[in-house]
Amino acid sequence: MRIRAVLLFPLLMLLPVSMAFTQSNDVIDEILDEAGLSYRNAAYLVLTASGAVDESVAPERAVTDAAAAWGFEEKGAGEPVTLGEFSYMIMTSLGLSGGIMYRIMPGPRYAARELAFLGFVTGRASPRRIVAGDEALGMLGKVVEWKEAAK
Repeated sequence: MRIRAVLLFPLLMLLPVSMAFTQSNDVIDEILDEAGLSYRNAAYLVLTASGAVDESVAPERAVTDAAAAWGFEEKGAGEPVTLGEFSYMIMTSLGLSGGIMYRIMPGPRYAARELAFLGFVTGRASPRRIVAGDEALGMLGKVVEWKEAAK
C-alpha cells in the first residue's frame, strides 16, 4: 500500500501542471481561429508575455487585471481589439518607451505607429483596424524577441 502512495504522489503533483498547459494550448488555438482578436484574449496574451499573469489564469481574469494595470475602460471581453489598442497594450505592459510623439501623447494611435515603424506590424498600420488572432501572436512574438535581444 505504501509503495502505491509513493508512486502516485509524483503523478498527482504533475496533474495541475499538465492541466495548465492544456488550458494554455486551448487559449492559443482559440486565438489562432479568431478573425478579430477578442479583448479577453488580447489581455491574456500581453499579460502572460510580460509575466504579469501566469499562463494558467483564465483569459476572463486577464480582462480585469488589464483594466487595472493599464487604466483601460473595460471593454466587453468578447469585443475585438484594434491595432492601436493591441499596440498600446504591448507598449505599456512590456515597458517600451516609444518615439517622441508616443512620449508626448501615449495612447493607441502612436503606439500603433511606433510598432509599425519598428517593423512589427504586417499589413496596413491603421490604428483603427481590427487585428486577427494569428497576426497578434506573430506581432507579439516579434516584439518580445526584439526586446530580449536588446538586453
